[in-house]
Amino acid sequence: MNKRHHYQAFVCLLLIIFLPAESYSYLHEKAMDEKDIQTPSRLIVKVKPLEVNSSGQGASDLNKVTGKTSLDKKYGITDTKLLFAGKSAGSANDLLSRIYILECPRNTDLESAAREYEALEDIEYAHPDYLLELYLPPNDTHYGIQWPLNNVGQGYPHVLRRDGDYNDTLITMYGTAGADINALEVFENPPDNTALVIIAVIDTGVDMDHPELAGRIWQNPGEIPDNGIDDDHNGYVDDIRGWDYTSGFGAPTVPDNDPSDSYGHGTHCSGIIASLTDNSSGIGGIVSDCKIMPLKFYPVMLSSYAAAAIVYAADNGADVISMSFGYPWQVEVLEDALEYARSKGVVPCAATGNDGIAFSNYPGAYPSVISVGASTSDDEVAFFSTYGEQMDVVAPGYSVLSLRAAGTDMYAPSEPNVHIIDENYYVASGTSMACPHAAAVAAYMMSASPGLTPDAVQQIMQNTADDVLDPYGGGLNLPGWDQYSGHGRINLENALAAVPAITARITSPLPNEILAGEIDVSGSAAGDDFTEYTLEYGIGSSPVSWTTITNSTSPVSDAVLGTFNTAGLNGSFTIRLRVGEDNSDQVTVNVANDIVAYISAPLEDDTVISRVKIYGSATCPGFSHYSLEYKAISGSVWNQFGQSAIPVKDDFLGEWKASALETANYHLRLSLYSDSGVVAQDTVEVYLEHILAQEGNWKIEVANQISTVLNYGDFDNDAVNEIVVGTASGIKFYTPEGTEKTDGMPQPPAYNFRIPPAVGDLNGDGLDDLVAVGKSGTAGKLYAHISNGQSFTTTLLAVPNVSAYDQQSIQLFPVIFLKDIDSDDKDEIFFYEPPDCWIYDSDGSLIMRIPAPGLGSFCQYLSNDSDGDGMDELYASHQTLYQFDADGVVLDSFDLTMDIAMNCDTRGISAVDIDSDDKREIIVYVAMSDTQETYWVYAFDEGLALKDGWPHNTGINTFLVPPAPIFGDLDRDGAPDYFSAFYELVHCMIYGWKIDGSTYIPGSGTPLFATPENPGEMITCIMADIEGDSRPEIIAEVKADIFLSYDIERLMAWDYLGNPLAGWPIVVRQQDQPIENFGIATPTVGDISGDGYVDMLFSTSLNEVLFLSFDVPHNPNYSPVPMWRYNRRLNNLSSLSIDFACGDTDGSGAVNISDAVLLINYIFLGGAAPVQFNIADTNCDGTVNLSDAVFIINYVFIEGFDPCDVNGDGIPDC
Repeated sequence: MNKRHHYQAFVCLLLIIFLPAESYSYLHEKAMDEKDIQTPSRLIVKVKPLEVNSSGQGASDLNKVTGKTSLDKKYGITDTKLLFAGKSAGSANDLLSRIYILECPRNTDLESAAREYEALEDIEYAHPDYLLELYLPPNDTHYGIQWPLNNVGQGYPHVLRRDGDYNDTLITMYGTAGADINALEVFENPPDNTALVIIAVIDTGVDMDHPELAGRIWQNPGEIPDNGIDDDHNGYVDDIRGWDYTSGFGAPTVPDNDPSDSYGHGTHCSGIIASLTDNSSGIGGIVSDCKIMPLKFYPVMLSSYAAAAIVYAADNGADVISMSFGYPWQVEVLEDALEYARSKGVVPCAATGNDGIAFSNYPGAYPSVISVGASTSDDEVAFFSTYGEQMDVVAPGYSVLSLRAAGTDMYAPSEPNVHIIDENYYVASGTSMACPHAAAVAAYMMSASPGLTPDAVQQIMQNTADDVLDPYGGGLNLPGWDQYSGHGRINLENALAAVPAITARITSPLPNEILAGEIDVSGSAAGDDFTEYTLEYGIGSSPVSWTTITNSTSPVSDAVLGTFNTAGLNGSFTIRLRVGEDNSDQVTVNVANDIVAYISAPLEDDTVISRVKIYGSATCPGFSHYSLEYKAISGSVWNQFGQSAIPVKDDFLGEWKASALETANYHLRLSLYSDSGVVAQDTVEVYLEHILAQEGNWKIEVANQISTVLNYGDFDNDAVNEIVVGTASGIKFYTPEGTEKTDGMPQPPAYNFRIPPAVGDLNGDGLDDLVAVGKSGTAGKLYAHISNGQSFTTTLLAVPNVSAYDQQSIQLFPVIFLKDIDSDDKDEIFFYEPPDCWIYDSDGSLIMRIPAPGLGSFCQYLSNDSDGDGMDELYASHQTLYQFDADGVVLDSFDLTMDIAMNCDTRGISAVDIDSDDKREIIVYVAMSDTQETYWVYAFDEGLALKDGWPHNTGINTFLVPPAPIFGDLDRDGAPDYFSAFYELVHCMIYGWKIDGSTYIPGSGTPLFATPENPGEMITCIMADIEGDSRPEIIAEVKADIFLSYDIERLMAWDYLGNPLAGWPIVVRQQDQPIENFGIATPTVGDISGDGYVDMLFSTSLNEVLFLSFDVPHNPNYSPVPMWRYNRRLNNLSSLSIDFACGDTDGSGAVNISDAVLLINYIFLGGAAPVQFNIADTNCDGTVNLSDAVFIINYVFIEGFDPCDVNGDGIPDC
């Protein structure tokens, strides 16, 4: 059910916005050498239009393109969906209706995949969903007052930049009189009549509560606030004030309707455009009659999010778009979105970038945008401003005073507080600041001449700019256009004087409105320069031809322009008003004259699996919405799984995520609603095949309470593992095929064996032995079943009484674990029931009782050879951590309260090699129980030496009682990460950290790694590779929350970025099934069937054993935590990391030609990934690519430098 994929190394440009100048320049130069700046999960693919592709009718549907299915299988595509909702296949030649997002496994080589998809005959283009960057300035930037609006040579604060951090100072600088955009002249003599304009700022969001933006934030006129309905049928629910496409750097990113600014960049840009004027405080913006439409795509700045924001702006009434971000190569999806916006009459403005060299960044270099560089207060080009053939104009971008979003500081941490003027104002430099100046001038032009076309706006802005003859003050004389300043520095006064006195504006109908019959189109077509107007319509949102509704030589002001007779029409149409040569306006609406409701796919009696895409049509007069539902054939209750307020004509309706359901026949139903209720329905019957119905998967019910942790071992030496299930009345054994096995198995009495059993080697013969503890009344019975391959020798060990245990509080479990403490290849048996712990030899003799470190339940024990001498040290921890020798003599101790708290409890202890020294460090998880009330993680070297930088405060409150974290290298960067799963009343979550204690998700400000979509309880997780991508996933059980608000038990899995795996969750208990076992279980992963592939065991609350087989080769190196307490011995010791030599990409122990071949196959053919990516970067350039294979080939055949020794001095460079 999963395929093996490969990894593409990438640099996350999100980091650039926080880097000093030197680092910024270095990374950008690297980016120019390699296209490694991409998210590792998504492809963007565009299908050719019908008239030029080969597949005929319907080929604009990507799923019908010849060759796509085989490539989907090769690259493990998990989902295919349209990027732009509502751009229907019914208008297949529309610019945006043929663009799709393909969700890929996180380590897919996207460049190779894109090349193969693009090679298909019917594909127009394919490229990765690249990460974009904000055009922030280098740190050597300057303060400024509002000289851009009125420069008289006045002094203004300036930041004097010095090398290093925390050492910049303020001085006074002076500009050159007249080096401004001539805004003061316009403020003093404004145009007689202006119309409201809307400027979309696609950025980090906007501080919508800033006092200088009061009344300046766009309000969606077609949306009713907070009713949970898409009232205006644009595909966004409650988008009252724009949209947030990422909603923070979390996992997963969840879009929402709150585009607030947590960084400050978008607010600063918005303030340049629209700050209040004449309010006796602060600063003044350029445009008075305007609204800001906030569209946020920070911090996960994917090109698909930016493209979606551009289309949103165009579809929802924006006149101008301001974009201060980019990417150093062409990104086709941005080009398409911008062409679409420009075709809708929107003026896109984009910053050129802050490279300070001749270079083309995109979207700034696309011809569909006004490309804006930065000028200074001396009317020169700023040294950091990127230039080249794409240059259109420059605008003030040097020491610009604008707004500060609440609590933000863009230049921190290198120069904190330096650029903050006060609570509300901030100084910044960059082409990011220049772009909104140009956007504001464009907006003011369209305010004075409503409907002014983008071509006219650009032409006038360029023709009226003040020429910059000497761009750098060095004596050049460059009249007219030049590559440094374009057509010159923008001039607001001159631009307004050149616009035509014409108005072209449609005020009704509104965008996306549902229409039928004869529709009056209202607005204005007038002005001193008016001669005539034409009203027309075309098919789709970007028509290729137009049909005239009416034309007239009589001006119209705020009245009916014409009547659109929609009889016989259904679908999406655009109405356009043209007035003269340079002014026009348009609006896209939905026409629904007929009732149409049907499901075209899947077809009747189709067999479907897991996730099912539904296609068809849903439209009617008075359209309100449509819904999608399912029910079992034998059931009576319909369950809704989809709803939309966008009418659909022969296109995608929704997706049925059916992995939670059992194998059965189901009905799928489409219900079409008008304002008066249901008007039509369509139903199809399908056969759903559940994951457990697939070959190799099974579940069986055990007629008793069973353990929450299942183990396995080959107890009869037949090369086939047996599955061990502890029950309330004995132990059961099963084959990997699900058959109960009794022959040759131990036969313990029918005691309560629900405490998880341990599997190890008690006599050193290399065969698996079993140790289990049972309870008979109040008596504890500890059994050691030693196998010789044919039969068992059973030893009953004397143990104290075993109390009842709470399976929901793992730290209170009585625990068995096995560990060879004296290097004789024989495991000793540990049994502890807090606060006591006993050690037994395999013959049943008591070796010792470890002295209890304190009273109460929270005592934890461990055995580990910390100093590498072959003899284990013993550890006991409560408020103090004690280290003993094998005779019980105290070697050392450590007060865990330190200066942090008065009291604490130990909730877990384990041993993990966190520094790659081939020795495990001691990890102690501590609940501080007084004023701190948080969990802390300690790490100790041998001799209880606290590791530098430890302990780490997790920030998790003590009342939540999470178990000890698990450690493993989730992101394969060569250092372990650690994670903790827990729940609070209703919600459960997984927190994650890097080994230095920083949050696993960089820059997120929170350790939150993942959280299930619905409420539940979760207290354990494991880390194992079930995708075949050579990196682990996080897997956990989620049970119903304590209020049963979502009473469904499921298995969840997340990739290394915290995204849920496709096809998950796997539901193991439905809401109508009563809970029989209240413990929270932990999966077990390994090659249990012995076929070389990954299997998973799980114990459900229905007392069922669940077995899943994955089409993924098993490699224990990629599964650092395959089960509870790390291994089958349950001793809480992680595997020691394997140190591969640099260049040993296949892990064979030697560097040879096979390592180069592996890299080549991985890069070009999607072959196996290297065992570790850090040792595959043989030339130390920060990426894994073909040059690393060449380095190995040179080393092997022509005695080149050793891998990772790039200068041949014998010292590794990485």
